[in-house]
Amino acid sequence: LRYAVAECWVAVSDLAAGMRRNLATGQPRQEAMTEPEQQLRATLDRTFVILGSSGKRHRQTFITHLEETRIEVVHFAMRLMALETSLEALVSQPRYAGLLPVIDSVFKTLGDAARSAGVTVIMHRRANLIATEVRLRRSADLLRVLDEQLAVAPPGVELAEVRAALDPMLKVLERLQEPLARTIDLGSARASFSMMLPEISTRSIRSLAAWVNPPAELDPVLVRYALRMAVLTMMAVALYKGFHIPSGYWIAFSIVVVLQPDYGSTRQKAVERIGGTFAGILLGSALLGVKMPILLLDGCASAAAFCFAYFLKRRYGVAVFFVTLMVVLMSEMTTTVHLSFTITRLVSNLIGGLMALTSAVVFWPIWEGEKFTTLLAAAIRSNRDYLAAIAAHLQPEGAEVDMLADKRRAENANRFAAASLQRMLAEPGERTESDQRAAALATYNQRVTRAFSALALPLQEGAKSQFPEVVAVLPEIGLILETLGAAVEGQAGEAEIAQLEERARNLGDRVFRQVVATTNRALSPADMALTHLTKAIAEIRAMTLALKESGPKKEVLPGWKGAVE
Repeated sequence: LRYAVAECWVAVSDLAAGMRRNLATGQPRQEAMTEPEQQLRATLDRTFVILGSSGKRHRQTFITHLEETRIEVVHFAMRLMALETSLEALVSQPRYAGLLPVIDSVFKTLGDAARSAGVTVIMHRRANLIATEVRLRRSADLLRVLDEQLAVAPPGVELAEVRAALDPMLKVLERLQEPLARTIDLGSARASFSMMLPEISTRSIRSLAAWVNPPAELDPVLVRYALRMAVLTMMAVALYKGFHIPSGYWIAFSIVVVLQPDYGSTRQKAVERIGGTFAGILLGSALLGVKMPILLLDGCASAAAFCFAYFLKRRYGVAVFFVTLMVVLMSEMTTTVHLSFTITRLVSNLIGGLMALTSAVVFWPIWEGEKFTTLLAAAIRSNRDYLAAIAAHLQPEGAEVDMLADKRRAENANRFAAASLQRMLAEPGERTESDQRAAALATYNQRVTRAFSALALPLQEGAKSQFPEVVAVLPEIGLILETLGAAVEGQAGEAEIAQLEERARNLGDRVFRQVVATTNRALSPADMALTHLTKAIAEIRAMTLALKESGPKKEVLPGWKGAVE
């Protein structure tokens, strides 16, 4: 359980490292969602399920503490994203170039502090806690140094936005020391604990129990995938049994490894497996002509096994190369290996890979173009629900709402849409303008979510009565998002999309005028909220323009029907 929570901190550390690289280039991100953000969201969800399934088998105090620690990861990541969002407009301006070294140090130190917090959760030793407290204090000091430099920098709205994002980050750093100190008291450290963090994934034994509960409804995609896998493996066994192919079981094994639910992943696996096997066989065949002593063969096979284990989760093609080399060397230690052994294995892998690749195209194919629009529309509506939770939080006498739960659903919806987009771009066929538009729409929606997360920070910190201007704008943005989701699904025509773009432009102009009126005075939390709303509306307007520019008699995206005809 501690490992699972620690993985959340490691994911935040990787996110900070990715932000550091992006800010160093001074260029905005073009992809729909960066890999560290996807990994963080997936890790947080996996840990949530693991802790929830362990509540009845462990001390409730211990589980509650770990859940509180996981929530602190969410707060830390939320403020980290808000800080990076506010810095995007600043780092691209040459007059603020002198601030870049301090900004780089801030993100490096925040990443180190997050990783150190993960080690503390696992080790729960006093020495690790002290080291983490030092890193947290260093992070807070660097944030204050950055704030002092911003105070004397050339004035601008960007500076006020960044300074407003620094204070919530400082409060989180101060609050972290208490839960990390409490983790020391909830268990005695074991001297045999490794400092290395093992992989916690959906295939690991620790997290397997959290996923064995079957869903209420069967996923038709997985049903077709299971049937395709069963039929293909039976055909492979019949092939090598019927024709007495030496080592023909590699055909069925290659199908099991290569075949994936979608074509794009299947093609990637097939290329990596066949390429890695071919390269490994070439080197292994060359080594067959060298008579090596048994100890040297054993050492080379052990080195190949180590490299296979190291690259298995990093570069599958490289891992296949080393496992092929390992098999050849181990076979040489037990018997005389001829060239026919390696050639047979290569041909078997080639047949299995081609069978898997062919079946992904002709045997109950699943094309992402049929699913992407539904996932993107769901992501847009998740942003609408997230904004509705923010609006409900601002109601003077309204019930308290869990904005983090709506934020989690919005980020997951974006993650699913981004994964679908990646699979769709890997499908056969030439890339068209609609594919580029799909990537742009997914990117815009992800940035809307980030703007809403940055908007929620000043709302949480200030009193509800401070935001009358924000409350007046939120319902109209929600209506625009709802209409936008319908347009993505093809339920709006050209006239409705043009009207939607007009509404978004008028709303953006109105909010922007309110922001401009604040440039001659100190920015309040409401002013900062309006600034983030301006960014969100700009991204929404970009989405409406992308739909509007699709033109008549042209599908907006693959699989979209009736959107603009």
